[in-house]
Amino acid sequence: MSTPIKDATVGQLSTLKSFFLKDLSSLSDEQLNSKPNGCARKPIDFCYEVVSVNQEICRMLQQLPADESRGEGEKDGQWTAAPKGYTREQLEADFAASMDAIVEVVSGASEEKLLANIPTWFGEQPMYSFAMFAGIHANYHNAQISYVAQMGGDLKNYWF
Repeated sequence: MSTPIKDATVGQLSTLKSFFLKDLSSLSDEQLNSKPNGCARKPIDFCYEVVSVNQEICRMLQQLPADESRGEGEKDGQWTAAPKGYTREQLEADFAASMDAIVEVVSGASEEKLLANIPTWFGEQPMYSFAMFAGIHANYHNAQISYVAQMGGDLKNYWF
């Protein structure tokens, strides 16, 4: 059933997914796989982090037990660096799937469930609010994508 909170959350996450993928497509393969100025994180790595965080957010939204094989994220670097040989195509597919999975969980939740507090990295908060963190986090890294593109001379805004 459609509700204002569900519609707004799904709408925002779907829009952010589109923006992220459009901006990601603006990077050349060299830009995607190189450290800006030789020292910053590679875009493929921080984009992989978005996928990893989204997967963990989806798990937490469903209140499923932790997957020990996924490591401890930032603590062990498993979430913050793309695996060797990871490609643009894998990244795009994994990012889209990770956002779609969150949207699916939110779409299937009742208004009551969306408003109910769940345990998160930030303490207890409403389910819909934590789902929106996926968009906030993706948007943060989307700004990095745009910055890398601009450092390469590409000033176009791809999501208009």
